[in-house]
Parts: sequence; structure tokens; C-alpha cells
Amino acid sequence: MPLWLEKPAPKAPQALIEELRQSGFVVRERADGTWLVLRERCAALVACDRKTGARILRAGKVLSTNELGLLVDLGYQKCWEGPSGYREPACAEDVAAYHSFLESLRTKLRLPALYNQSLGSENYFHKYDGLESAGRDPAQSGECRSRRT
Repeated sequence: MPLWLEKPAPKAPQALIEELRQSGFVVRERADGTWLVLRERCAALVACDRKTGARILRAGKVLSTNELGLLVDLGYQKCWEGPSGYREPACAEDVAAYHSFLESLRTKLRLPALYNQSLGSENYFHKYDGLESAGRDPAQSGECRSRRT
């Protein structure tokens, strides 16, 4: 196989952690073996092993409830949604910071850049109003308001 087609061997996990820290990321090792990688208001859960290299498990914004909120497309608006169901509207600055964070993180982890990711069109969930709330009045559904009581 030609040299330019060969995939470079994955770096050791500790070497990747150190490289991320030198690049301005805050890295916290978790009890389950994953890492919590933070920069500004964005965070990602990353898993790494010697054979497969690093992979991003979840990425999003740190919400006011101290949860990792994933980007959700509601069709007419984007929101950050935490595991508890709490939602915050996604403003343009947050989404731009999130995409910049992911691009930097993927570069440092040596992950491939996919076309839809470079466009910024990648969401974890698509909850379009016509599918999720069929038969309800959208004005009364309060889709992006907090679900906390």
C-alpha cells in the first residue's frame, strides 16, 4: 500500500491529553475511563484506546444546570437539551463557538473532517414540530422553554 494511503497509528491516550491541554483545552479524566474536554462554554466526552484511537461520544454546551446539553434542531429553532430534559435556546454565538470547539477538537484528536460537519449542519437530534407535536398548538407548546418545574 502506498505510504500516503496508510492511516497513522493512534497516539497514546496520555500524549493526546497533554496535547489537548497545551492547546488550551481543559481535560478531566473520569472514573469510567472517558475524558471530559472543556473550552469556554463547550464540552465533549471523549473515549480513547490504543487500537481505535480517540472518538467523540457526546459534545455540546455546558448548560446552566451543569449538564452537557446536546444541539437539537426543532425545525424552526435550535436548542441545547440536557439529559434531564432541560432546554436552553441556542443563540448564534453559542452555535458558532460549539462548531469552532468541535473543529479544533477533531483536529487535535486527528479525526477525519466530514462534509456535513464542516458545514456546521450536524445535530444530535431533529425534533421537528410537525412530528413531535402533531395535533398541538405550537404557540402553546413552549418547545424551547425550560421543562424544569
